[in-house]
Amino acid sequence: MEIVSAFGVYFAILGVIGFFAYKRSRQSTDFALGSRSLSYWVTALAAHASDMSGWLFMAFPAAIYAHGLIEAWTAVGLVFFMFLNWKLMAPRLRILTEKYNSTTLSSFLESHFNDTSGAIRIVSALFCLLFFTFYISANFVVLGHLFESIFNISYTTGILIGSFVVFYILLGGYLSIAWVDFFQGSFLLFMIVLVPLVGFLHIGSISAITQSAAAKNISLTFMPDTMHHFFEILLLAFGWGLGYFGQPQILTKFMGIQDVNKLAKAQRIGLAWQTITLIAAICVGLIGIAFFATDG
Repeated sequence: MEIVSAFGVYFAILGVIGFFAYKRSRQSTDFALGSRSLSYWVTALAAHASDMSGWLFMAFPAAIYAHGLIEAWTAVGLVFFMFLNWKLMAPRLRILTEKYNSTTLSSFLESHFNDTSGAIRIVSALFCLLFFTFYISANFVVLGHLFESIFNISYTTGILIGSFVVFYILLGGYLSIAWVDFFQGSFLLFMIVLVPLVGFLHIGSISAITQSAAAKNISLTFMPDTMHHFFEILLLAFGWGLGYFGQPQILTKFMGIQDVNKLAKAQRIGLAWQTITLIAAICVGLIGIAFFATDG
């Protein structure tokens, strides 16, 4: 009953945020870009939280749990390229989209390249539609498995319940997405730190991790054993991080900040959030090796 209540409160908060965002959206620019009214706090957490959700809690710790600390190179690549994203993309994108009066990435690209045929707008929009179909589908898969494992309900029913997220997006547009991402970012930070702390109290010591890892033949070494392996890991880290330069859910948060001069503050807050949550997720995976010592 407590778990059901917790989920109920969580979804109620999303609905309230969507409602208040709807009340503030009085014209198309409000719905599409929130009239560039985001504070640097909201921009920071919303930009980062929109990138990490089910992956942070499930996929990344699972990779550490299955393959060891070598998977932490993924986190290094993500933090490095997100830093470059803040430095190289954020200020230019914020300034130029206001200059062209663009509220979407497609309209910005069209104006920036002075395209009068409409081809750039159409092609870029189709690419966003294509890749977001896979992105959103992956999140629905996570929700389906989450509800299936916690409430013992069917996978399909879990997805239908999770589709509630579409409601607040349609209700409040950009502002609802940004504020929900801010709320979820705050919630994720608290929970992803709390989970390994509780888990560590259960296993009792670091030696429990090392012993379980040795029994399962899982390496806890961060550095690759050969140069060939090192380049493989480096390529993997770069592959994850390079995607940041083209993720609309992140780039549009840069576009919506109220004051371009506050981007430096948003960058520091966002990178601190990302670093803490990724380290905590690594700890979740490592503690899981000992927590489920009899598995595998």
